[in-house]
Amino acid sequence: MSGTKNLNQFLDNFSELERKIECGYIPDDVAYKLDIFARTDLANGVLSLFSSFNNLNPYLDTPSELFIVSNSISDTFDVFIDYIDQDRNRKTKTITLTGTTPISLGSDIYCVFRMINNGSVDQVGTNVYITTNATGVPANASEIYSEMVVTSGVPANISLTSFYSIPIGYTGFVTKAYINVEKGGDVKAALFTRPENGVFRFVKGLESFQSQAMVTNMFDRIKEKTDLRPIAIAQTGAITYVDYTVLVISNEYLNNYTGGI
Repeated sequence: MSGTKNLNQFLDNFSELERKIECGYIPDDVAYKLDIFARTDLANGVLSLFSSFNNLNPYLDTPSELFIVSNSISDTFDVFIDYIDQDRNRKTKTITLTGTTPISLGSDIYCVFRMINNGSVDQVGTNVYITTNATGVPANASEIYSEMVVTSGVPANISLTSFYSIPIGYTGFVTKAYINVEKGGDVKAALFTRPENGVFRFVKGLESFQSQAMVTNMFDRIKEKTDLRPIAIAQTGAITYVDYTVLVISNEYLNNYTGGI
C-alpha cells in the first residue's frame, strides 16, 4: 500500500519535478531534463535519422576510435562534448579544435548526445565532425557520429541531432514530442528504442503535412542502457524539425517513490 501511495505522489508531482529541474533545484545525479531537438533536410523517399547527418545507427556498438575535425582551418575554438561512454555513464569533455587536423577522442564513447561551440567566436567551417575517419573530413554519413553545421548561412554552434542513450542507473520518461514541417512537406516520423543487446522497436509515431504535429502528456518509460532513435521518411521531402523531452531520473530516487516496484 505504501508503495502505491508513493507512486501516486510521484505521478502527481511529475510536472513539478520538471519545473524544479529547470530552475536548478534538483542536482543532475538525482534527475535532469533533456529537450532534444534536431533539424534534418529529408529527401524524397529516403529513410533518415532525425539529424543533420543520416547515420541510421549513431551508436558505437563496437568500440572505435573517434576524432573531431572541422572542414575549415580557421576553427580553433573549444568544443564541449556531452556523451555516453562504453560503460553507459554520462560524461563530458572539452576539446580545442585544430582546424582540419583531426584530434583523437579515444575509443570510450558509445554515443555523442550534444556538441557545443564553447568558444567566443562562431564556427567558420560548414561542418565540424565527430567521426571514425582518422584522416579528416568523413567520406560518408556512416562515418559521422555528431556534427555542427551551418544552416541557411547561420552557424548553429551546436549539434542538431535527436538520439540519446539512457545512462546506467537511470530511467528515462519521454513526456512530449513534436515535429514541424516546412510548407509542402509530407513526413511520417517514429520514435524507436533499443534495449541493451536488443533491436530497435517502434514506440510512438507522428505524421505531418506542412504543419506541426505534437503529442503531449506522454509517460513512456525507458529503462537504463536503452537507446532512443527518432527516424522519418518523406514522400515529399522537406526541412523538418523534431523536438522531444526526456526526463531522466536516478533509479535510487525513483525507487524511493515506487517502493521498488
